[in-house]
Amino acid sequence: MKKTNTILSILIYIIFISIPICAIFFFSSQPGPQSYGLSNRLSTYIAMKWNQIFSLNLSDNNLNLLITSLYMPTRKLAHIIEYTTLGFFAFAGMYLLQRRVKISGIVITISLIIFIASCDEIHQAYIIQRGSHISDVCIDVISGTAGAYLCIIVKDFCRKVRYVFKKV
Repeated sequence: MKKTNTILSILIYIIFISIPICAIFFFSSQPGPQSYGLSNRLSTYIAMKWNQIFSLNLSDNNLNLLITSLYMPTRKLAHIIEYTTLGFFAFAGMYLLQRRVKISGIVITISLIIFIASCDEIHQAYIIQRGSHISDVCIDVISGTAGAYLCIIVKDFCRKVRYVFKKV
């Protein structure tokens, strides 16, 4: 019975981490112009919404300047979201396997994030009009670690809420 539970836990862990990993490699496999277009459309959407919500009434030149200034933060935010999600799910899967927070689970999670981030940047080096940057690996590792820490916070919060409701 215990072996069946372990196999099931491992399968759940693989499912937990494969979804964010697939998303990461899907976005990295896009050629430069396609990736630029996606980031530019998102930056344009954000700038238009800011202009509308805050009644900025920006001229076309100022709106284009805002769009241009939002481009790089939008790209980096995509890295942060992808790897925070990976870190959260990787650590959640580790927690399911180990049934408690262990240093080995944290080390394995961070090692997985470093491995995926490095593979992602190596992969991008071979994509047309894309480049790899060590700074992206650093952002990815920090984001993934933050995602794992967020998972610990959520787990502790859920445990405290459950404890409070047991008392009631």
